[in-house]
Amino acid sequence: MTSKTSICNRAAQLVGDDTILDITDDNTLAIECNRAYEPVRNAALRSHPWSFSRSRAVLAKDTLAPLFEWNNSFSLPADWIRFLSLEDPLHTYEIEGRKLLTNLDAPLNIRYFKLVTDENTFDPLFVELLAHEIAYAIVEKLTQSNSKKQIIRFDRTDIIAQAKRVNAIERIPTKPVEDDWILVRR
Repeated sequence: MTSKTSICNRAAQLVGDDTILDITDDNTLAIECNRAYEPVRNAALRSHPWSFSRSRAVLAKDTLAPLFEWNNSFSLPADWIRFLSLEDPLHTYEIEGRKLLTNLDAPLNIRYFKLVTDENTFDPLFVELLAHEIAYAIVEKLTQSNSKKQIIRFDRTDIIAQAKRVNAIERIPTKPVEDDWILVRR
């Protein structure tokens, strides 16, 4: 069973430190892991289109329209971490803060990547990547060793490539949208 503590213990193993019983323990390792966990997890989720993080939503139009350029504004879901696509890929949009601005009307069907907080739903390679990212974030504070940080950085690069490759293989390739510019060539 994957948990914050098990991920942080993997990070501790990479750093060469002892393990912790719980992420809320009162020792330097647990405190540093607890401090790094959420920001590092969120950045790792946002950094790549992870399949386990994909989601869909139907958005209602906001009551206030944007001041200029766009006709409609839509609030993004509370668990939104990265935008993927509109149902109709030919339409343009802009993300501004936590709003999606577009000329499309409601209801608006979107695909996005959500903030996943249940570690049991993480892909095993994402868990390994997250442990490497946490190790990289805490290694200097725990070891004062630049060489150890460089080793973790090097290993982290391999894990990122492997995780992204496996994640990409599991996704169905998307067909490019045929817009007027492409169709006129036929």
